[in-house]
Amino acid sequence: MTRPPIPSGPRATSTSVQSGDIVLGVFAPELVGIIAITRDARTKRRHKADLHGMYVVPDHRGKGLGKLLLVQALQLARGMDGLEEIQLIVAAHNHEARGLYERFGFVLVWTELNALKVGAHYVDAHHMILAFEGRRHHGSDDVAGRASKGPSETAHG
Repeated sequence: MTRPPIPSGPRATSTSVQSGDIVLGVFAPELVGIIAITRDARTKRRHKADLHGMYVVPDHRGKGLGKLLLVQALQLARGMDGLEEIQLIVAAHNHEARGLYERFGFVLVWTELNALKVGAHYVDAHHMILAFEGRRHHGSDDVAGRASKGPSETAHG
């Protein structure tokens, strides 16, 4: 598997371990963004992975680092033999993150009410799935093939 190109400006590093886990970080020079994709190790769920831990520090948001992390993580994930879909959970109030995921072809599957409790306040969470090419997610429009496209391509078709 080849490693994605390292961008100029903020330094990006990646790690891919034999288990199928991916961790990417962007440094400028300190860690300013991170993403992880973890493959399910159970035999009947090896076709799935979870995207989690996506975070860009507030001072570095709006500079394309989230997009960079997502592009590189999905590129690595597409190279995983037998991986068919990536799942994620995003707070329902985080409209910017949900929009980014949707531009990459993730679709909302369901919303979990009161998923988290922060102090006395509850947070709802959207569960989203990205199905790779050749895979159809049951119960929704055909989303097969979207994972192979970039954000500009998914916006138009």
